[in-house]
Amino acid sequence: MASSIKNSSALKMVYTIGMEGEKVISKTRTISSINIDATDDHVYGFAAAMLKLQQKSAAIQRVDAEILNV
Repeated sequence: MASSIKNSSALKMVYTIGMEGEKVISKTRTISSINIDATDDHVYGFAAAMLKLQQKSAAIQRVDAEILNV
């Protein structure tokens, strides 16, 4: 049976900055090296505070990388 070990975690914020015809134009900001033990609430709170300072809205994603062991 395979198991996994969390290797790294990152925060990704995707901003919609405009439209070009029918196409949505977006910009992505990634903050890597998030503490792997941080809870989802902590990561979301950090992202919400960053967005409040910038006075923008964005989709917030947490990206975790794991190493699979057999």
